[in-house]
Amino acid sequence: MRKGTISAILCTTAAVVLASVAVSSYAGHKDLVNQFDKTIKQVTSITQDAVSRLTASSDKPKTSEIVVSEATTSAADEVRTVKKIEKVLPSSSKTEKNVAVTSKSTSRQYTPVKQQECYLALKSKAARSIYRLIGDNVNWISEQKSDSGYYPIRTITYSGDVTETEIQLGMLAYLDDNPQVFWVAGVYGFSKHNGKTDIQLFSVLSPNECIAMQKKLDSAVSKVISSIPSGLSEFAREEYLFHYLASHCVYDSAATQSSGNWQPFSACGPLISGKAVCEGYSRAMQLLAGRVGINCTLVYGWHNGVGHMWNEIQIDGSWYHLDLTWCDNSMLIYNYFNVTDSVIKKSHQISQLYSELSKDQLKSESVSFNFVLHNCNSVRDNYFRKRGIPVSSATNAKDQNIINQLVPLIKAGKTTAVFLIQDNFNATVQKMGSGELSQWLLRAALAAGKKPNSVEVKYVPDQYNSGVTATFSFH
Repeated sequence: MRKGTISAILCTTAAVVLASVAVSSYAGHKDLVNQFDKTIKQVTSITQDAVSRLTASSDKPKTSEIVVSEATTSAADEVRTVKKIEKVLPSSSKTEKNVAVTSKSTSRQYTPVKQQECYLALKSKAARSIYRLIGDNVNWISEQKSDSGYYPIRTITYSGDVTETEIQLGMLAYLDDNPQVFWVAGVYGFSKHNGKTDIQLFSVLSPNECIAMQKKLDSAVSKVISSIPSGLSEFAREEYLFHYLASHCVYDSAATQSSGNWQPFSACGPLISGKAVCEGYSRAMQLLAGRVGINCTLVYGWHNGVGHMWNEIQIDGSWYHLDLTWCDNSMLIYNYFNVTDSVIKKSHQISQLYSELSKDQLKSESVSFNFVLHNCNSVRDNYFRKRGIPVSSATNAKDQNIINQLVPLIKAGKTTAVFLIQDNFNATVQKMGSGELSQWLLRAALAAGKKPNSVEVKYVPDQYNSGVTATFSFH
């Protein structure tokens, strides 16, 4: 049975050095911080004659582990797995409460989409029935805890025989399609009698706690959705959500040390507490994207044996990989914003489709899988191609076209610019770092009505996407 979906996924952070990507586990965090400290010292005040380079590295470990009752954790992967527990079916005398909350976060400008890619990928009729039955019952939660330490969700009764694998698939598919359902615990139980199967799921929250948290989440989502300008393209909506989450959320490395801290692994983390791990970032993006009419799914994978999650997102008919967690470093980068399969595979390993695995593999706690994967081959809406200022080897420090494109950014108070390198990537980037970039910014600042004495620049090249992200400040 795959790792992670309804439990904690171990996340890693991208440490970008020039065009390469290095990912560190929690154990290597001390070395990563030391590397960052050495790198950041290279940044100095840049005059019109010189520019210093910064190769961005993360100053935060992106690892996560949650250990909960009856859930198992692999020592090698540090990723929690979903587990069946015995003797969990509650007494029918326990009082249940309906926790359904009417959402107020519907956009008036954009038609929401129902995320159901995982449901459509289910091949088993029984698994699809389990999926639907979960949706019918997940809002009914017992007011008393069970012996497992969780609050039982209304028992699901399936009329007919169903395998444990089908129960797992139906459960996992439902949760991967419904990021707004954040309260389901990573344990389950079932029993068979008289040709029927009773299935028991659990909530990490009491009914009243669940209602209160849903209202907080809906309020947070409504705040985001209502702030999005009308008339935006799908790409511009995605860009808005990307920047919102990056500016309102930080990576929660403390979640790795806090048993039972479920919020960083759900959409509640980024949108309520402002802290999350990769699973939280991904589920929040999926939730928000759906509310503004964009299809968005979850992707399971790993790097160097460490579990990770990101998104696939559909923009104007084409699918792309989007890894907000790896973009949201101490310096926001765009190396993983709408990239192709070939680009993402240079740094990420993608788990197999569940349909490609045997029954024994699906039951294994060491096997991770995806319900659906799309062909991500388009570069049309790659961030650098969409927003990058074109730069070629023929440009020079006085290139007026580049300066003119920087002026409105500076007038708007922006401190980041992205560039699309059109040819001779390494040589062109070297020229930029040798003074051209600082010259463009200083000349653009003067044209924008500023009178800087110097500019401080940090930039990260991305050879795989032919891009450069630069941040700057004037003094």
